[in-house]
Amino acid sequence: MWTGRPLPLPGRGRRAAYGRGIDAYVMLLFVQLAQQIHQMENKPPVTLALMAANAGVYFRDLLPEPLQQLIPPLRRACLQPAAVLQGGQWSRLFWSAWVHADEGHLYYNLSSLLWKGARLERRLGPARFAALTAELLLLSHGLVVAGSWALAQAIPEYRGMYLSTCAVGFSAVLFAFKVVLNHDDPTYSSVMGFTLPTKYMAWAELVLASAFNPQASFFGHLCGILAGVVHVRGAAALRSGASGQRLLRRVAAAVARVVGGAHQPRFAGGGVSGRAAPRPPARPVQAQEPPERLPAARLPTSPVPGAMPAAAVGRQAPAVISMGSGHVTGGVAAVSEEELRQRRLARFQR
Repeated sequence: MWTGRPLPLPGRGRRAAYGRGIDAYVMLLFVQLAQQIHQMENKPPVTLALMAANAGVYFRDLLPEPLQQLIPPLRRACLQPAAVLQGGQWSRLFWSAWVHADEGHLYYNLSSLLWKGARLERRLGPARFAALTAELLLLSHGLVVAGSWALAQAIPEYRGMYLSTCAVGFSAVLFAFKVVLNHDDPTYSSVMGFTLPTKYMAWAELVLASAFNPQASFFGHLCGILAGVVHVRGAAALRSGASGQRLLRRVAAAVARVVGGAHQPRFAGGGVSGRAAPRPPARPVQAQEPPERLPAARLPTSPVPGAMPAAAVGRQAPAVISMGSGHVTGGVAAVSEEELRQRRLARFQR
């Protein structure tokens, strides 16, 4: 992305608005780029279509008249936050990506698009790559507009600079491509003698582009990187199984905890603050009186065929448990001495 005060001088033609003609050296660069495309075994269709669209908008005078009428002039195509927010010219979010300042700007973006786009399209497929391009284009340019408005509100002294400056070019999308392409790369790369992880190369390129080209839009490139980060983090959240509704519920729960955390009681011993679930009232415990001791029943002395002897029955009588006295008494049920004597006599008489 290049920034500056557009609005070309009145009377200048369309060619002057989009460039000052084709330099011989730049023409050689374009020929070399065409040779690279010709040598590719698998030519990426979406990437080549994007390159053709960028070149076609720049060389609009070579297009048929109906197509020329569809392409707005530079003053109505550049990304100007004030025109978008105050004038409602939302088409600038789209057209500003295809407009370039000069042939060098166009060549650099086309060569970068060929390298990054071919790899992403091979990884994602044509359909998903086309959807990714549309997403990153609108997201990065939307961040430029929103960020410019936020800076204008925070620093009113520079309000005009943030809202009136125009930006053109496909660079913001290219920086987003670089983030998506390298976010999971575990290797290291070297730039200007410094070695750093490849996944951070977009940040190094951001600094170098602004250092070597003062007209490069640092803020526009930064918004492109942020758009790539948003896409990568969002895709990772969806792959982990968190659906949109689940994410919204988590965000709502987090906001509720932050807002209502100061009003919620803290319960000692639990280690967690929050409202305790109501418990049902406990039943009142009623003291049970000890069971009454029943008088021992007189057992028959005459034997019954197939029945257990009376003495054995007495020996296997269950224990009597007294809960009220606090102790347990076990043994045979109480029998009078006379009855015991009669049982012994009956045993000897057999």
